Amino acid sequence: MQVRPHSWILLLVLLWLSATVKADPEWTNGAQWYPPSFVSFPQDKSRKKRTSESPAFLDAVARLDGGLSRCSGTLVTLPGYERRDIVLTAAHCIPKPLTALTMTWIKSDGRAFTHDVSSVLASGELPTGDWALILLKKPVQPNVATPILPYSGGSLREATFVLAGYSADRTTALGNAGRDLTYDPSCAHDEPEHTKLWLRAKGCYAYPGASGGAYVAWWESRKEAEVLGPLSSLRPGVNYAVKTTAWAPSLQSYLRSSENN
Repeated sequence: MQVRPHSWILLLVLLWLSATVKADPEWTNGAQWYPPSFVSFPQDKSRKKRTSESPAFLDAVARLDGGLSRCSGTLVTLPGYERRDIVLTAAHCIPKPLTALTMTWIKSDGRAFTHDVSSVLASGELPTGDWALILLKKPVQPNVATPILPYSGGSLREATFVLAGYSADRTTALGNAGRDLTYDPSCAHDEPEHTKLWLRAKGCYAYPGASGGAYVAWWESRKEAEVLGPLSSLRPGVNYAVKTTAWAPSLQSYLRSSENN
């Protein structure tokens, strides 16, 4: 990620979002917030750079460019729909009014495929409803990425929880200033009692640039993944994503209505 002059605005937005989470002892007073240099934390030891050996579902995670700064997003659809033009991201990543945005899928071999964003299909209301569904001007080709399905509501008992996005930490081995997709497969899944809108991914790491990225339940034995939500607010080792129940109904409504038109 090339740090832009207005990158501090995104940090302020994220700080504002963090202040809305009520009575959570996991949150700090801001003293441990990510520094402007995006230096990786010493505890960040399980995050990985995506390679050809990484789980295939990571192909669906893309980099969002434009707006306030870089973010991330995930190609999504629902069972029975052959759509490859809908992206899930965070609402705070989308400027109002909408300006030129692009989504770029970068393969593990370095090939990049960029798509222009056409419109915002639906979004939640900030600060708590930090999700957005955006429509691309043209579909992503099958050889580039396969959409991830939303969490179906089934048992998560044997799942591994993964946080993925274009983190902008400056370590060349990992985030490479937002140029490389990284993922942390060591998240401890938690559903906080104080909110019905958020999921909490603990013990795993992401950095500015990963906002809007994917929090995923992954069953390695059967090579299946379901996206639990877009990454909304991130702290060292404590991250929040918006629950599927907040955004999946809008995805279903759009797909049904477009099918009838």
